[in-house]
Amino acid sequence: MARGVTTSNDIPPAIRTQYADKLLTAQTRACIYSLPLRMVSIEERNGDHISFTRPGRLPLIKDSLGSSGHTPPPQKLNVERIKGTIQWYGGYSVINEQVVMTNQDPILNIGSEEWGRCMKESNDQLMADVLIATSSQYNCAYGNNGDVSTNYSRDDCSLIYETLRGQSAPQIFTGKDGSVKVGSSPIGNAYMVLCSTDLISSLRRIAGWTNKINYPNQKDLIEEEEGSLEGFRFFVSEMGSVSSVKSVRDATVYNMTHIARDAAAAITLGGNGEMIYHKPTDALEQNATLGVKWVQCGKILQDQYIMNVKATKVVLGGP
Repeated sequence: MARGVTTSNDIPPAIRTQYADKLLTAQTRACIYSLPLRMVSIEERNGDHISFTRPGRLPLIKDSLGSSGHTPPPQKLNVERIKGTIQWYGGYSVINEQVVMTNQDPILNIGSEEWGRCMKESNDQLMADVLIATSSQYNCAYGNNGDVSTNYSRDDCSLIYETLRGQSAPQIFTGKDGSVKVGSSPIGNAYMVLCSTDLISSLRRIAGWTNKINYPNQKDLIEEEEGSLEGFRFFVSEMGSVSSVKSVRDATVYNMTHIARDAAAAITLGGNGEMIYHKPTDALEQNATLGVKWVQCGKILQDQYIMNVKATKVVLGGP
């Protein structure tokens, strides 16, 4: 370099970093556990409980009235009541004025986006905990990785489908008719499965699996759907539920929620979630607060319509 040339090493710029004028997209994870639920809202000032009513089943009539004019005995009507109680949730951050006034980043915008994401994902995980607690538990037994629980297989899927149909569980989706699209396959009426993205490679190796790109049409699909198999359509999330108990071979055990329509409900109050910002109220007006608050309750309405299926991953490179 020529002598006498003044460089940035001699006189550094007053501000060395310029910040982009738009925030990067926050890493929002897929929220899938509210997708199959019945959404119910309690109006404000109407208490914090809700009661669902289900009629009891009358016995089938097997005997004719005949010609004697005899009146059969009456059958008593029964109802089942399922009650849910809403709970309040929330969190906040305290932001000092010096951070807002000296930082080039739009701190309040960042905080609003992050708290909104936190509220949405927290809501979904609370719903996942409700569904996983169902009494109907099933350990995959027909996979080929030699573990207990084993990996999810077509035989496991068929058995679960048969069980739900045997419980008269109503299906969530109507079918998609075949088309002339190359490589496509018709899709029948289906239940829903909610699980982790960690299982994608295992699912795609199952004989009979159909990727959603091969559905005869892409109408009404959402990003979280991965594919279908044996009367189920599968939805995946990075937050898919994982069991706290390891397999016999110390592998991660994943909870795969197989669910029918009207199996559970998500209950809210009024307008539900809100973002709350308070200007500084301390003596020197230095510290503002930013947070979220929401109300919710997840409630299983028909336990026989849900099965928590426990599975491990397939051994990649294996048979």
